[in-house]
Amino acid sequence: MRRIFSLLLSFIFIFNIVPKFSFAATDTNLPKDSIVVGEKIFTNDYISVNTNLVNSEINSNPGKVFYIDNQGIIKNEYGQVVSEKQIIDSTRILTVYSTSDNYDNPNGTKYVANENDVFVKLSNNEVNKRYGYGIFDIQYVNEYKKIINVKINEIHNIPEAYYYIIGTGNFIIDVDTNKLSNLNDDYQLNKKMLTESFTISNDYPINTLYIAIYNSSGYRVAIGTILNVKSGTTPVLLYVENDSIEMYTNLKGNISNGGFVATDGDFIYYSNTADGGKIYKKSIDGDVDYPICNDNAKYINIVNDFIYYSNMADGGKIYRIKTDGTARSKVNNVLSSYINVVDNYIYYINGKRGNKIYRISAYNTNPNYEGTLVATDKAEYLVVNNNKIYYSNLSDKGRLYSISIIGGKIGSRQAYVTVTGNKNLGVRYISLTLNNEVYCTGYDSKLYKLNSVTSRLEPLTIQVIMTNKSKNSAPKTVYDKVGAMNAVESNAIYYRSITDGGKIYKLDSTGQAVKVVDDVATNINIIEDILFYLKGGKLYIYDMKNQNKPFAVTKFKPEGKIVRVDDLEDIPYGSQLPDRISVVLNNGDVKDVLVAWDMKNVKSKNGVFTYNGSVIGYGTKVQIKAVRYSQMILPDNIEIYNEEGSKADSVIVKGLQYGEEVLIYNEDGKLLGKVKADKKGIASLTKIDLEQMGGNLKVLRVTPNYAPSIPTIKGFPAETPSILSVQYIETEGRYGITYKGLSPYIKYAITSENGIVTSDSYSDVIQAEERGANIYYFKINQEVFSYRNNKNQYIRIAYKDSITPSKPFTMISQPEPNVYYDFNLGTFVGLNSNIECRIEGANEWISAYDLIQEQHRVVGKNYVEFRYKASGNKMPGISKLVSIVKMPNIIIESKGEVLFDSQDINTFDYNTIANTMTAKYIANTDKTGINIKYALPSTNVTYKYRLNDDNTEYDFPTGSQMTLAGSVLNLKENELNSLIISAYSGYSKIGELKINFKIFNQNSIEISPQLEGVIGRKVGDKYICYKAKVVVPAVTGMGSNIPVVGTVSYNGGMPIKYNFEYISDSKGGRWEGELMSPTNLGKGEYVVTVRYENPLFKPSVVSSSKTIKFEINDEIAPQINITQNGSIIGELVRKYSPVGGLNESYSGTKQYYGDVVLEGFNALMPSDKIEWIDNKLATRNIDQKDYSFYVEYSRDQGNTWSSIKKGDKLTIAGEYLLRVIVYNNNNGHYAYYDYKFSIKK
Repeated sequence: MRRIFSLLLSFIFIFNIVPKFSFAATDTNLPKDSIVVGEKIFTNDYISVNTNLVNSEINSNPGKVFYIDNQGIIKNEYGQVVSEKQIIDSTRILTVYSTSDNYDNPNGTKYVANENDVFVKLSNNEVNKRYGYGIFDIQYVNEYKKIINVKINEIHNIPEAYYYIIGTGNFIIDVDTNKLSNLNDDYQLNKKMLTESFTISNDYPINTLYIAIYNSSGYRVAIGTILNVKSGTTPVLLYVENDSIEMYTNLKGNISNGGFVATDGDFIYYSNTADGGKIYKKSIDGDVDYPICNDNAKYINIVNDFIYYSNMADGGKIYRIKTDGTARSKVNNVLSSYINVVDNYIYYINGKRGNKIYRISAYNTNPNYEGTLVATDKAEYLVVNNNKIYYSNLSDKGRLYSISIIGGKIGSRQAYVTVTGNKNLGVRYISLTLNNEVYCTGYDSKLYKLNSVTSRLEPLTIQVIMTNKSKNSAPKTVYDKVGAMNAVESNAIYYRSITDGGKIYKLDSTGQAVKVVDDVATNINIIEDILFYLKGGKLYIYDMKNQNKPFAVTKFKPEGKIVRVDDLEDIPYGSQLPDRISVVLNNGDVKDVLVAWDMKNVKSKNGVFTYNGSVIGYGTKVQIKAVRYSQMILPDNIEIYNEEGSKADSVIVKGLQYGEEVLIYNEDGKLLGKVKADKKGIASLTKIDLEQMGGNLKVLRVTPNYAPSIPTIKGFPAETPSILSVQYIETEGRYGITYKGLSPYIKYAITSENGIVTSDSYSDVIQAEERGANIYYFKINQEVFSYRNNKNQYIRIAYKDSITPSKPFTMISQPEPNVYYDFNLGTFVGLNSNIECRIEGANEWISAYDLIQEQHRVVGKNYVEFRYKASGNKMPGISKLVSIVKMPNIIIESKGEVLFDSQDINTFDYNTIANTMTAKYIANTDKTGINIKYALPSTNVTYKYRLNDDNTEYDFPTGSQMTLAGSVLNLKENELNSLIISAYSGYSKIGELKINFKIFNQNSIEISPQLEGVIGRKVGDKYICYKAKVVVPAVTGMGSNIPVVGTVSYNGGMPIKYNFEYISDSKGGRWEGELMSPTNLGKGEYVVTVRYENPLFKPSVVSSSKTIKFEINDEIAPQINITQNGSIIGELVRKYSPVGGLNESYSGTKQYYGDVVLEGFNALMPSDKIEWIDNKLATRNIDQKDYSFYVEYSRDQGNTWSSIKKGDKLTIAGEYLLRVIVYNNNNGHYAYYDYKFSIKK
């Protein structure tokens, strides 16, 4: 259709060649040098490797394609400069597809339009600002826009989101209302879970909505605004609040020592080795100490209200959980160690990627996203502050390295050396003090400090007084060696003394060290004055301030025992599982406890998902069910018919999906029945008994693999009468209706299929005739269906004092009859006994039989009206006016020559039913030279015409010149023209005739024959071929309407007919001639002469002729053997040529011990006529060499082939096929030869 979409390259080209416009354009935040297609942005680097995919998207999104140049200027598909607003009018959310690191989100970086219609980038790498977005479903409930229903379908990049409030007042997004408790009671009551919908009602139209998102603690975490509210689904940009990350006393030395402990200033959070590494929460004074999470945690970080850690119970993946034990979620899905949370990022060592350093947003909600690669080095002992990353580079012997991260940008990488000795010394246990001084332990067991001025590592001397175990030995001063180390400040460095067998010492700034703990310890962690360390795999705590004896942590022992857990209420599927539940202890207390849920072993059945969990610290098992409900049925889609009689009632449910099941219950909960939806989405429960006096039903939908929906309550009235039959009484012109009911006093209404019955819809009350027990009968005139019979109508009846209608009874519509007047026979065609008619000017309808007998009645009339008779429950058919006056005779001529004549049966095909005449051939003439002559046959009838797409009807000019000039008509060339003539009697259209014809205006056509087949050299004006055929493109726009004719002369003989066949293709079609080959006429010279010709055109079409010469040469490509040391490599097993087909001659397999080298070749012709090329893509020297060949080999019996050049070796042991592909450059023939051999080592 639009050619600019045919190729991506031409699409871009169009943008670049269109001249710039004079008006100013504003650049955009969207990626430069990119294409916007629908809801996607493709950058140039992505397009270069995904061209087909991008082309497909362009073709699928006409009118939604924009180009952004390298200046950020947006142009539409026609090259016109436009603003972002034009993109936003079609979508408010865009996803970037790029291979650049600037867009490192695996699901595509998102851009969302804000309330000012400007696109904003959402990125996990945003430093100063953070954004999220939601997909909101907004529906106005009434036409006045005063009531609106809002639902959040999705929410992204805001993991803390739990509640939301939507209102029309902007105070809910003010600074003073950043807590739920700051809002008034009405607004607090209006807060909704993310899965709940909310309805707003106002006294004025709602055009603006304000959105506030809150966490589970009631703190606002994001805000948004929707201006110019419209019904539908819309993305909304959300501004995240309170996103600055505050680091508490999480010593970096703790991370180098396993990160078993961290604090938020009020509590200590630690990995309890006595309880499987679970996270415990302990007050600074030690009075409170209990588990909050069952995960086995290492590398603990505390950030604001969240704990980040590696969960060793789940393969070391990063998790986060609130400090109260709630809102647990997975951050990534790979083994992660030495995690550091700094300035909105988590830096970690990725065990899946060779222990390289990665970083990921602290707010990441897609666990399958690993983040961005920071460094390709294999790393260990990673520590990070606001400015730099420090690590031990195992790719460089463990040396200390750093990487700048100032402002969140990955910067330069630096290696450090020592001032003396081994300058490239490896390091361990990197530690950052509170003043960001860097200390580490060298591989030589010395303590080093990084000099910030010289950027070199300087060794520190540690003197310690040690007492020999021998009683007679005096204490002496020694120089200590260091193992694990954790530096708090320059005057407080804790380390594991190698000299003293692994006991913990404290080093001050003077170089003196004293023993702190007499235990053999590892993994030193510090929180204020409290020392944590591992001894024998157990975590010990030592209060250095009070100098109490170190003690091992123990497992939590609850004071009471859980004796009762009430069944948990089912929750909607997709909702967050409850972090806390209430339990009853054996002392009678009700306690709020944390629950750990097993998210892996989930059982599901019929849309119900069962989760098992355990109470943290108690171990008590609990269970909850999440229900994936089917969608509720809308009340308007339920029709209930409570009719008189036993088993006469029914329930019809519409708007379903094929195969869905409907459950129907009465008010007492009794199942009345269940039924499945048919292919039309309708479920019908029939032959049931409902309450005679009316009531309510509960109707539920059951979608496969879903639980039943929440029931829809639908009321139904007392029993209504039931129509049993409708029969037409032809002698009376009325319908007799029989119904079953309780009363003869009845009224009726006639509606369309979906028509609503109101009190004004009914007729006056009729007293029906009693025909039996509860059976009644009444009549209505057929005129009640006047002007309604173009489609089925429905009769409903109701009792005198009720407006509740019965189940509808269908009155069937009948189409127009296929009747026409044959002017040659002078009679009507298509009549039968089911048709009636009305003559122009008459009121009564008579049978078609009467008309046939009394055709004199139509003399002097212009038309007769026909329709199908009423019968049974069929209404009178749609009437058709049939003209009995002739339509004008039309003659289309050009330059005095008649092209088309409507009275010439050789000119047109005539469809009598559709009153359409279609020309049998195409006119070859200029459209402006055409005249349309006509003769109007009757003066009692008005004739009008219209042409092609012009819907306006024009009067035929009258007078001596009865002609329509082509110069003023909107005729088309190479397309179908339609002249529509209408006849009117008064204001009634009584006939219409459509005349279709086509004009082809090309008096001089150039023909361009081409040669296809196996073609070699061109010698002079003649091609040398093995086999060939002549191909001619079809004339543009004409397809097969203008054939190609030709002759062929063989070896100078008399020309004979050369046959062509038309082939349809996407390029407009082509004519293919007969294939000439050695097995057809034979080898020799051919001369083919071709031209376009169609004598049926008026005037006829004959083009000039053109000749093409070629020679058929039957010389085939010869066999060429590849040699090593003069001997042929392998045994010939197969050869193929386009003529000879496949031949096989197995001769066993040659074996070679050692490498096989492709040294040379031999053949039956001089080698100077042969060239050995590298591969099939190499250029052949067809002018200088008679033959060209290249070689491939296969090690999998011919499934895959690889090219091999002259002089290359085959060295791997195994079975081989060696294929030699040979071209005859003279005539284009080719063949290949396969040789089999094996290599043994």
